[in-house]
Amino acid sequence: MNSSDFIKIEYYAFPENKNTLEDFHDIEVFKAEVEESYNSFIRGQGIGRGGGAYEFIIHFISNLHWSDILLYIAADLGKKAVTKSENLLLDKYLFKPLQKAYGKLKNKNKNLDCYSFQIELIDIKIFIYRTSHDSLMPNLEKILKMIGNHSEQIKGMISSNISEIHIPVLIDSLEDQKIFRVPLGDMEMLDLNETNLFEYWGIKHNYNQSLKVYNLNSKVIEDMQFPDFYLEDEFINKKFYKK
Repeated sequence: MNSSDFIKIEYYAFPENKNTLEDFHDIEVFKAEVEESYNSFIRGQGIGRGGGAYEFIIHFISNLHWSDILLYIAADLGKKAVTKSENLLLDKYLFKPLQKAYGKLKNKNKNLDCYSFQIELIDIKIFIYRTSHDSLMPNLEKILKMIGNHSEQIKGMISSNISEIHIPVLIDSLEDQKIFRVPLGDMEMLDLNETNLFEYWGIKHNYNQSLKVYNLNSKVIEDMQFPDFYLEDEFINKKFYKK
């Protein structure tokens, strides 16, 4: 285990009484299984009876570069012969141990979902958002491989380095203007499904912090009036609260 790799999972759960939560069944088993492959911090917090409960918010942090992850993705795609130790690394950085533990927990807790998954490396941050119920974790490995397949093409179209990728961004309108924005979770009004994960991605430049939208189907960068895409709080404040 790379001691610099760290995975944090937070979620909200309903209070059982003053001191305890109505937590996931077998959550301690899940914690132990995740800890076998990652340094981890997993915590549930109380929330009122409403939306947003029992959804994981996952944040993975590592001192790896994106090029390192690409090597693991390429090796897995190529199905090259690797040693047992190398295979464990391939699985780890494609999050297969996490997905396996998550699947077992999901079988015991049908209300479990993953709201967002953030991967923070030395040179890039990748934000992945749920588009519909249970759309993120079953597609996580496919998303990582799609990033690997498209990353060189995206970089080739953009002169400066990429600092952030937001997956996905959605077409919407704001004040009669076409915009791109990230999904809104339980507040989402568009009819979304897992295919939306593979249509448009938001790209942020490292050099000048400008924003672009990458169309996965046409493989072109789309220019929009600034800002090219809205994050959740920005869109909600401007759309519903006129801030």
